[in-house]
Amino acid sequence: MDLFSWISTELGFKYDSYEVQDGHYGIYNSTSGKWNGVIGDVVYGKADIAVAHLSITSERQKAGEFTLPFYDNGMTFAMKKTASRTSNTWGFISPFQPELWATILLTALAVGLFQGVANLVSKNIDNEGDASEDKDEDKEMGFWEAVWQSFVALVQLGPEFLPRSLPGRISAFFWGIGILVAISTYTANLAAFLTVKNVGYSISSAEDLLRQKEISYGTVRAYATWESFKTSTTEPYHSLGVTMKANEESVIVENLQEGLDKVRQGKYALFADSAELDYHASRQPCDLQTIGRVFWQTGYGMLLPKNSKYTVEFNKAIVAAKERGVFDAFDAKWIKSHECSGTDQTVLKSSVIELQDMLGVFVLVYGGMALALIVLVGEFIYTCAQDVKKADPHKPVTVMEAVKTRLKRIFSRRKRSGVKNEVKPSNIYPNRAFIVDLEQIQD
Repeated sequence: MDLFSWISTELGFKYDSYEVQDGHYGIYNSTSGKWNGVIGDVVYGKADIAVAHLSITSERQKAGEFTLPFYDNGMTFAMKKTASRTSNTWGFISPFQPELWATILLTALAVGLFQGVANLVSKNIDNEGDASEDKDEDKEMGFWEAVWQSFVALVQLGPEFLPRSLPGRISAFFWGIGILVAISTYTANLAAFLTVKNVGYSISSAEDLLRQKEISYGTVRAYATWESFKTSTTEPYHSLGVTMKANEESVIVENLQEGLDKVRQGKYALFADSAELDYHASRQPCDLQTIGRVFWQTGYGMLLPKNSKYTVEFNKAIVAAKERGVFDAFDAKWIKSHECSGTDQTVLKSSVIELQDMLGVFVLVYGGMALALIVLVGEFIYTCAQDVKKADPHKPVTVMEAVKTRLKRIFSRRKRSGVKNEVKPSNIYPNRAFIVDLEQIQD
């Protein structure tokens, strides 16, 4: 309307504008023999002139008189911008969200601490009074060995020690399932990050669209573009039209906004006027791009009724606007926006595995630890109950006394194991034979 306002000032007239009820530019219905949209309003005398992005076509030219083109236009297609690929030293951690990495490491620590505690408690339960306990203790998994083994399992190294208790084995089993799922997911997603190339990079023309099957394509039903595809006899546009016709329900949209939303969802290319697509591609959120050369080049014109006396005057005003640079100013204002200047292709994050995607794995692991804890507590209480012998004055009389006794034994056992290998001066004996021989040599 900026251009029409300039023309009204130049020619000295006033006008009233309105939007058509059906919101269409104008399509001829061969069954009813009538036009709809803004063209219909002009043809049937409701409006004096149609001011819109009306592509000049031979069929529309039969219904009314077009002015000279005020904007050179053609057809092209738009697609969603693909992810830019840049080198990254730490790219190998990209498949997982940072919060997910932190949760995995914290879970490894939690599993290791649990297995260490379970190992200490189980040693006290199983080896009470065993004379060979100290002899074999060096071969068993201690507290910190259990913690270390939990982290080693993350990189799939063979276990140096195996949990000796049932609770430890239960937690190790569920932790193993979690590691299996995590490593499989990481490996698959890392391969996608490093090797999978988005098919969008290979699309640079309408011919490329025709040669592939992954990306669908369509246009707006009410646009002249759709009619042109259906009637075109030249390649590749004829084949593109045949494909669109075969999938009409899924690829032909009712309006431009619906088409742009479909493009943003991915795997879809929208054919439309190059000016309209350039306009939306240069505006936020800067996630669209026009691809390929412009074809079917015509232009936008204003439509007046047949034999209108104002056609010549409007043509003169359009020529004057071009000479004075009015169109260049409007083009810079509306079409060639700088909103997206300096922005690179949008980076897609949908392929990064987030914590919510792996939440079920952690529920499984911590659920297994909870089950193992129940088993461990059950074993400990059962063993303490077996210790209760009221007839023996040297044995605990109640379960609580048995629990306290065993807990003391666990902590005292840890202290003893921590110092059992310490070398004391009192344990060092001189080699008397060596001393005697040395004295003889001196004599």
